[in-house]
Amino acid sequence: MLRLFALLCSIHGLLMVRGQTIRLATEDGYITTTTRDARKAGDFKPDRTYHWVRAQQVFSTQGGASGDVLHGPFLAYHPNGQLKE
Repeated sequence: MLRLFALLCSIHGLLMVRGQTIRLATEDGYITTTTRDARKAGDFKPDRTYHWVRAQQVFSTQGGASGDVLHGPFLAYHPNGQLKE
């Protein structure tokens, strides 16, 4: 039974796409958000715009990405750490 549980957990781990929380500096503070590896983000749709990050810079492209795809909500902060939005 324990072996079956371990096997199921490892399969579940392979199927999940885990995000990474990052912090990026902006002109007027910083943001925190979650990313997904572009290779694991799934099939890209040619008519959609994707926001992604590479080398601490955010890019937007249509139909694909060449870095970690921004995924989920983000929080923006003032330089002093107070929540902006």
